[in-house]
Amino acid sequence: GLGDVYKRQGIVSHIHNDVYTVEYIVGPDKAPEPGAKFDFKETYCSQTFLRDGPVGFHHVAHSEIGSHPCYQSFKLEAYLGTPLFVNNRRYGTLNFSSSSPRENVFSENDMSMIQLFAQWIGNELARTTSEQQLSQFKTTLDLTRDCVFMFDPVNLRYFYVNQGAMEQVGYSYNELLSMTPIDIKPEFTSEQFTRMIETLITGEETSIEFETVHQHKNGSRIPVDIVLQYIAPENETPRFVAIVRDITERKRIDNMKNEFISTVSHELLTPLTSIRGSIGLITGGATGDIPDKVMEMLTIANNNTERLLLLINDILDLQKIESGKMEFRFKYLDLY
Repeated sequence: GLGDVYKRQGIVSHIHNDVYTVEYIVGPDKAPEPGAKFDFKETYCSQTFLRDGPVGFHHVAHSEIGSHPCYQSFKLEAYLGTPLFVNNRRYGTLNFSSSSPRENVFSENDMSMIQLFAQWIGNELARTTSEQQLSQFKTTLDLTRDCVFMFDPVNLRYFYVNQGAMEQVGYSYNELLSMTPIDIKPEFTSEQFTRMIETLITGEETSIEFETVHQHKNGSRIPVDIVLQYIAPENETPRFVAIVRDITERKRIDNMKNEFISTVSHELLTPLTSIRGSIGLITGGATGDIPDKVMEMLTIANNNTERLLLLINDILDLQKIESGKMEFRFKYLDLY
């Protein structure tokens, strides 16, 4: 029966680009090792891989594949194989072979058994592959420098945070799994946060980017830039994904830049005002009559002083706008 063949040699193969690779094998000591590679066309599985069901030869020497290269090399007299599918794609084969021929042809029960066995192996390989991919994906997220927070759209509780997220806010993984974004965002109330994410759930916006602060477990506050998305794949549970970047250094540099500009602008403004006043007094006749040629030069100097003064005031106004200190006065104007 099939068991006699199985005791000889059983192989799970992977076939890709005409290369036959032994992935798992049960057989005698002289059997190929896992990882061994062969030319696909020189294996019995070339008769099997492209078919939809099992193929069996009970006595290869007396069959239509008696001149096959595999028989010439290994003298395998009995062979039973079937295509192996993983995630509905042809992956390789499950096959059993023996150096001894069988007395009888393979039965329908043998064919059914190897098909069922192949289905089970295919499902296990698919599950293992999915677990490996998920593990690789999780490892990648865990090692990402930016912080990744994922939370449920109904109760808003976190169900995944990466290592960077834990380090940023100082809470452990289990602690964060019992928390919501509102617990670490002191600038938001529950109502404000719910209103903000509603636009993502309804599809009005595909993503939201905003700046706020995260509160560390020790009470300190960290300025952050957040890109928030609502992910709702077909046949999967929807979730929110937030990519969070610590912008403490960026804020520090911005503050340094603003302080520098403010200092320079004010330092320039003081002497420029004196120069402007002095030129104004001279051109106004406070120092007596001035020759025409000198007056022309003073007029040019005065005009450029006014231009420089306007430029400095514009810089100071921009600073006020960025810091929110600019006061606007709105009134209706008649355009006609």
